[in-house]
Amino acid sequence: MWQQHFNKGDTVEVLTRSNDEATYCYHAATILRSPAKKRKKKNTLYVEYRTIKVPDADGSSRPLREHVEASRVRPPLPQTAAETGRGFGLCENVDAFGGNRWRVGSVVGILMNSKYLVVFSDKEEQVEFEGCDLRIHRDWNDVTNSDSNFTVLE
Repeated sequence: MWQQHFNKGDTVEVLTRSNDEATYCYHAATILRSPAKKRKKKNTLYVEYRTIKVPDADGSSRPLREHVEASRVRPPLPQTAAETGRGFGLCENVDAFGGNRWRVGSVVGILMNSKYLVVFSDKEEQVEFEGCDLRIHRDWNDVTNSDSNFTVLE
């Protein structure tokens, strides 16, 4: 059974599908409301995305707010490799930040000046990333809010 891990105001990452529906990515969000015991949707959280915007009637945009399944929400991952001084190896699974989201990819090339070539499972093309836009890929085990619940995929 799902237990409440998050509180109002917590910074989280929400698993979403990309526009082509072929891949998943993580978007930064803030918890606006935790589930109440008496609500019909006990296993959902109300979030506001930091990077997904929707248009307003006046032509401006505002952050998207929506209810999401709690199983799609995880705490933000630890620091990027650039912040920890760690580099990446060939074939290492990473999260790459681009297009305002984190996507899972694999390092296929190591370039000069802390740059890497990354390939994503849904595309054959190689994309160049700065080391500061990569982090170690971890899966969230959905148990408690601690680093020990992140699994590093090798």
